[in-house]
Amino acid sequence: MAIAFDASSDSGHVAASSITLAHTCSGSDRVLIVHTAIADTENVITVTGVTYGGVAMTKIGSDAVGTTNARRTNMWILIAPATGANNIVATFSGTPSAWGDVVGVSYTGASQSSQPDATAQQVTAQTTSVSQAVTTIADNCILVGVGLAGSNAITVGANTYARVRSTNDEVVAFENSGPLTPETPPGSFSLAYTSAGAYDLPLIVASLAPVGAVVTAIPRPNLLLMGAG
Repeated sequence: MAIAFDASSDSGHVAASSITLAHTCSGSDRVLIVHTAIADTENVITVTGVTYGGVAMTKIGSDAVGTTNARRTNMWILIAPATGANNIVATFSGTPSAWGDVVGVSYTGASQSSQPDATAQQVTAQTTSVSQAVTTIADNCILVGVGLAGSNAITVGANTYARVRSTNDEVVAFENSGPLTPETPPGSFSLAYTSAGAYDLPLIVASLAPVGAVVTAIPRPNLLLMGAG
């Protein structure tokens, strides 16, 4: 079973100590990805937690921190989120001086254990293009990613699809192109995008394994044939 897009939601810019965003999950073998971003000139405000339907989500990787207005970007994951309409709630350590922004994207057909398959990230200060590779472990993974662009127009790179851009243009949720064409065999795959103007461009990328994913084992030498044992 291949991974498929389920639904998306976004908050746009909110200047508050928490953001509540309605999101509806449906289908089977679900996984929910939430992207959070903060612009805080004092560089002190962080996301302390994200929940969906009251269930805590897990942060993937560490903060991708830019230099302009100290923009922080995170990706969060929840396996088997509840079906139906529930709230994504992102809680901050205080009120950002500029804004917070939340985007949710849910998928079906995803493995219900050992997610994400792999992750990688970077942030490049005041540039116009960024590319990030991730090395998948399981076969037939799909890639998801998050970047920022402000109000700048963006152009996606090879193997990259922009699934949703938040109401205030800031947060962009990416996927591998097709969209969601399974990556096979396992290996190194990239997402990339270009901004029409210079900006702090973070890119956090995760691979998600499908139901029934096969992990390619590294062959071991046969010790008996080598005369050992």
